[in-house]
Amino acid sequence: MPVIDSQAMASYEQPPNQSSGAETGRYRFHETPMPSLDDHMPDKHGLYHCHHSHKTAKTFKRKTELQKHLKTHEKPVYCPLSDDPDFPCQRGRAAEQRDMERHVVSHHPEWARLNGFATEKIQCGCGEKFTRDDNFKRHQKQCNA
Repeated sequence: MPVIDSQAMASYEQPPNQSSGAETGRYRFHETPMPSLDDHMPDKHGLYHCHHSHKTAKTFKRKTELQKHLKTHEKPVYCPLSDDPDFPCQRGRAAEQRDMERHVVSHHPEWARLNGFATEKIQCGCGEKFTRDDNFKRHQKQCNA
């Protein structure tokens, strides 16, 4: 287990953010607003284009699908242990709240435990441990234990 200095431990002990979503009892990570898509118009076929996807030319039937896709480029959800919003590590930012939840459980397990996230690990007969069921199932297909 990594050693945590007292200043970092103080950030571990902060109560969960009670912003929108608090009624569900779920933690809401800091998320920057996405740019408006008011200036995006469909092409002659009624499709919306991602301006980031020059090579793949991704298109979407609905503006909401484009908005969701753009989050994969913008990564508006920030890790609660990143002091700087411009944290250079892409693992410190995520497209969706659920992606950041997986990040904190796997990379900051002590913070996750103190803030009410399920951090139980699934253990294979070979001794390997997993925080996600899908990774455990994928491992089982290849493991001889």
